[in-house]
Amino acid sequence: ALASSQRFNEKLAVIHAYSVKIRYHSASSKLGSAFSNRSIIKAKMLISDARNQIMEPEGFINLNPGSCSPVQKPVFEELVRHLSLQSKDPTDFIWSASTTYIEKGRTALGTFLRCDPNDLILCTNASQGINTIVQTYSWQKGDEIITTDQEYHHYQMLFSTLVDRHGVKIIKVTLPLMGAKNSSYQEYADSILKLFGEKKTGSTRAIFFSHITSPVGQRLPAKELCHWARREGVLSIVDGAHGPGHIKVAIDDIAPDFYIANLHKWVMNPAGCAFVYAAPSVRYKFKPLIVMAGYGALAEGKDRLNTIGAPIWTYAHEYLGTTNLTPMTVLWKTIEEYNKIGAEQIEQAWNANRVLLVGQLQSLGYEIISPANPDSGSCMVASKIPVPGSRIDTIKARHVFRSQHKLELAFPTLEDGCSLMRVSAAWFAKPDQFDHLISVLKLFDWRPFGKAN
Repeated sequence: ALASSQRFNEKLAVIHAYSVKIRYHSASSKLGSAFSNRSIIKAKMLISDARNQIMEPEGFINLNPGSCSPVQKPVFEELVRHLSLQSKDPTDFIWSASTTYIEKGRTALGTFLRCDPNDLILCTNASQGINTIVQTYSWQKGDEIITTDQEYHHYQMLFSTLVDRHGVKIIKVTLPLMGAKNSSYQEYADSILKLFGEKKTGSTRAIFFSHITSPVGQRLPAKELCHWARREGVLSIVDGAHGPGHIKVAIDDIAPDFYIANLHKWVMNPAGCAFVYAAPSVRYKFKPLIVMAGYGALAEGKDRLNTIGAPIWTYAHEYLGTTNLTPMTVLWKTIEEYNKIGAEQIEQAWNANRVLLVGQLQSLGYEIISPANPDSGSCMVASKIPVPGSRIDTIKARHVFRSQHKLELAFPTLEDGCSLMRVSAAWFAKPDQFDHLISVLKLFDWRPFGKAN
């Protein structure tokens, strides 16, 4: 335990020094000017205590919270309490008691995201939220949407429906793989803006991009892109599935038209709760996919309140029939537990873990394609698979790692067919878990999983 503690302190010190160097571009910057020894010790203690609250299966290692994170014990206990209330008196809980908890969660989420809580609607997951916006927005034939080649793969089908139904054109930006690059943040942001600018035409109606891309964990300059889109009179839709809880997300600073994100990933809420932020200017430009009570108010375009003081527009989107609401009713508790640790401490911890993980993977010869600069990267570390063309049977690989090695990993595929191994160096990951992964990879034979080019 003492050795593990010392290693964690060493990792924190390394990443603090690295962050200061990158952000202030000066080798002479003093570490104490940004991070004191006291703050490092505090971070270590907070992270250590919080790790003990994580629910994990015995003998199994989840290095893929980028898909879904485990829940903290206090949140689980609150969830069980709400499930009990809902099971004993379902009509009262679903139609009455739940509304108080949901509004409490919405208020906490507004503070968490630095936005007006009345600009937020809750939904089941980011895919539902994005589909609601994209499928019900008033597209015209010939409209163009600029997106990237690193978007969540399921949205390729969504974009195809726009092409088929409305004659919309999907224009793709090819994002650079940043594994070997370490430019300043401003140089990076300018380069991404240039790529989008080169694709813009008089028919461009919207941009759609991930705040942090799913395949490689590349952090896009959301603020700069959204501000550029507003200046150009273009709608901005941000897939923030990997943003909140992972990095600080300030909606008032980013100023998107739409920002959609899951809360079961890095915020660590039980699965079944996500949100859509819609700026007031676009609030009535999309409709629920299911027509229920409150839909008429959307047609009127009025910001009326319902009987509990919530805007009718949120009710129209959120009440989609009888369902299990408990993932939404415990959101306030999830955010409360997150805030006990603090966003700064969480980012420090995953940055430290990321440095350790990258070094270990590189020592085995794995080619890291995730950004080297922490300002353009994340805790999701993607590397190419060491087989010809880096193409493998990803479903088979995931099954083997789970069943034989007790490891949960992600195996995304780029649009060119290149397979990746994505490991999440989350704040609650432990050094010995990385050690186990590395010991497996040292002896792992990828050849049986390879595909012909």
